[in-house]
Amino acid sequence: MVEDDHEYGNPVPGAVFRRGSGKMGRVMRLPLLARRLARFARSGSSASREYRECRRSIESAEALEATGTVCLSVDFELAWSRARRGEGSTSREESLERARRAREALPALLALCEAYRIPATFAVVAHVALDRCDLHRPPPPFRPGWFGEDWFAACAQEELAPGGDIRAPDLVRQILTSPVGHELASHGFSHVDLSDEATTPEVARFEIEESARILRGLDPRVSTFIFPKNRPAHLEALARAGFVAYRTREQAPLSRDPHGLWRFPLGLWLSPEAVSPAEVVSLVELAGRRRGLLGLWCHLYEFEDPSRLRAFFEPVFEAVRSTSGVKADTMRTVVERHVERA
Repeated sequence: MVEDDHEYGNPVPGAVFRRGSGKMGRVMRLPLLARRLARFARSGSSASREYRECRRSIESAEALEATGTVCLSVDFELAWSRARRGEGSTSREESLERARRAREALPALLALCEAYRIPATFAVVAHVALDRCDLHRPPPPFRPGWFGEDWFAACAQEELAPGGDIRAPDLVRQILTSPVGHELASHGFSHVDLSDEATTPEVARFEIEESARILRGLDPRVSTFIFPKNRPAHLEALARAGFVAYRTREQAPLSRDPHGLWRFPLGLWLSPEAVSPAEVVSLVELAGRRRGLLGLWCHLYEFEDPSRLRAFFEPVFEAVRSTSGVKADTMRTVVERHVERA
């Protein structure tokens, strides 16, 4: 298990707990209070490393605009969440459970965003947006040795999809028709880790270009790419496909890379297993005081049910609405403003 894997949620280094029963058989995470005690014993702080780094980045960065900005991005992949190598790999069973949770949670989050007028960036795996599996171009061969079968077999046979586990065009339409004005971004065609040594340039180009073709058919403005596992790679191909920005793995200021692409800071991973709403609220208030950029990102499957999602996000969204000098924007909007000033 990767230590402090802040995408897939093992926030206590070296602490791996697996369920003895239940169908998922996945990592059982320590309760938040217990993990804070473990962190305090190790580092002298009850706050996670990611929280501390995010806070320091806001405190040390120069003010970007007249007000602070909060950007929420949501990685939405349903059962395509299996893109992992080694001991941390996600089983088919767990992928299906993640898809179920995400499908149930998305309408709840959209309703909250509308109630609080919070626009968000939804990074969607392009296959999820398809009405039928035969509407995409033929993928290249891809059989990573650690996976055990052709990566696109689920797409070809719809093995995972009896309940809409790898496709959810209805939910993507809900994102696009929200009156708040959310951003549709790409999370690849099928959630391949583009940084993995098994990913060939041909596979990487397909993931990037086919995702652009499908998603721009729904919204021609698609220009942001969120890499699976937050591992940027094949950036030349990304630039050639017309993308403008991507999220990095670093708490670095918004800047341009050598390919002319905008690097968006990692920000804070939102999970009830890793951070409390009160800690997120404190960062919102800090962004207001410092006129800084606060990136927040999450997977919806981190929340066991919609009620827990609402309990987590409502105080955060209320802070964004009520804190002086803070506004919510999408990643695309923030980048567009910087392009205009550049």
